[in-house]
Amino acid sequence: RSSDLVHPNRCEEEAARMGSLAGGGRYDGLVGMFDPKGKKVPCVGVSIGVERIFSIVEQKAQTSDKQVRTTSTQVLVAAAQKGFLEERLQLISTLWDSGIPAEMLYKKDPKLLSQLHYCEDTGIPLVAIIGEQELKDGVVKLRIV
Repeated sequence: RSSDLVHPNRCEEEAARMGSLAGGGRYDGLVGMFDPKGKKVPCVGVSIGVERIFSIVEQKAQTSDKQVRTTSTQVLVAAAQKGFLEERLQLISTLWDSGIPAEMLYKKDPKLLSQLHYCEDTGIPLVAIIGEQELKDGVVKLRIV
């Protein structure tokens, strides 16, 4: 940025050891330079350093013990055995209708272990497991991952 084009009222937020995250101010002189009559045009502007913000977030994620969630999904609908695609689809539809963010693996018969690994990798906190016994009992097994 060219500081001689910015009014002295500019403000900047500083982050520890990262420099400016955002800056801005009045740009009356800059806009007036492009007016053929040299008219002063009141103008303000702001700039945000997105790359620096991502660097800070990335640093915090690396030093934190917490896993960064990559999805807003709350429940993964899983099957314990083969042949439960229709039941998984019915359950996920019910969850969606209730406003609960849910998803499932889109393989016809995914292995339970791969479904649980998917939850761990993406940070999905709950798994709703459908199996033969659960269908007989009319329940769904809910497991915290």
